[in-house]
Amino acid sequence: MTAKKRCLTLHVAVPDLPQRGASVEVRPLVDGEDILAEVFTEGPGEDPKYLLLPDGPLTAGPEPHEVRLAEATCTEGCCFM
Repeated sequence: MTAKKRCLTLHVAVPDLPQRGASVEVRPLVDGEDILAEVFTEGPGEDPKYLLLPDGPLTAGPEPHEVRLAEATCTEGCCFM
């Protein structure tokens, strides 16, 4: 584990103009850098209605757990075939 402290910010991105396929999404920023933009280009970040609910996936618990932050536009399983 590193001693360097990092800052996590959750940015809710809303498209400027309504467009077909455009969606509201959560963009996680670590020290101000969009981590999805760096590693995932196949689809949008998850919807805030999924991630930011009380007791939702980002709620801290006693055990570490994985949380899907984005999903490919084609579907979750297709990119691994």
